[in-house]
Amino acid sequence: MRVNRGFLGWGIFFIVLGLVPLSVRMGWVSGQNLTEAWRLWPLFLIAAGVGLVLRRTPLEALGGIIAAATGGLLLGSLLAVGPSIGVVCGPAGSATVVASTTGTLSDGASVSLQAACARATAHAGPGGDWQVAWGPTQKDRPRILSDPSTLQVVGPGGSGNVFGLAAGSTWDVTIPAGVTRTVVMEVDAGSARAPLDGLALDAATVQTNASDVRVDFGGSTVGRIDGEVNVGSLRVGLPATGLAGGRLGANLSSLVICAPAQLPVRIYAYGSLVSWDLPGLTRDGSMYETPGFTAAGGATLRVDANLSSVRLEWGGTCR
Repeated sequence: MRVNRGFLGWGIFFIVLGLVPLSVRMGWVSGQNLTEAWRLWPLFLIAAGVGLVLRRTPLEALGGIIAAATGGLLLGSLLAVGPSIGVVCGPAGSATVVASTTGTLSDGASVSLQAACARATAHAGPGGDWQVAWGPTQKDRPRILSDPSTLQVVGPGGSGNVFGLAAGSTWDVTIPAGVTRTVVMEVDAGSARAPLDGLALDAATVQTNASDVRVDFGGSTVGRIDGEVNVGSLRVGLPATGLAGGRLGANLSSLVICAPAQLPVRIYAYGSLVSWDLPGLTRDGSMYETPGFTAAGGATLRVDANLSSVRLEWGGTCR
């Protein structure tokens, strides 16, 4: 039997691509060991070079197998656990704040944090007073726009502009729990930790690119949560009081949803080349739900993912 070399390469690629997530799911390989696999992408270039060197030699088939297996290994690792972003500007909370400013919001206020190349932390405080602290120098002060109904905190170069920002800027933001009804977080090439307790939100939005972000609403009430992660990692903790609706998206990323142990959960799951790990849920087509799910007091989410890993964790927090 003669083997088509083109099909051989694709066959090896897809075999390895599927074996890696399967090995993690079955416990044969620790997912922790694969979290940094995406950093080895130069190996794919080396393997492709080997394939070119061996082309039109008796070892041409071997070169193709090496290139295909290496590509399958790297992409399979991303599907299994998602990329673990070594944050461009350093880990969250690794620098000290040196200055702060405060203000007051009125009921029904909106808080927006737009961090680029920054390490941000956010938490809730009582009443209507907000505080923004920054560091490690005075030059790291973000742009703060505030009126009685809005607080907007933006990186020195503007939202989404990584270049020219003070690398390693640190923020610590106190959100007034008594009056805030909407929270928006945008993080680019940075990191954020937001253990948000005591808030009563109509809606929350989290957008992250090339970042490591953890937002936990376990101790708050939220009407709707929307979020998306691109080439990064996002952990979202659901409110213990349930969730009427929301959407989470992941592209070439790791998405973790943390749910309180007794919370009924329903997830509508869509996507391609996704490693779904949704323990405790029964499947009906694209819908996964806790047995006996009822919308009252439960959490309903739609998840759209591509080339990503999506995992549901029970009983813990995403902090």
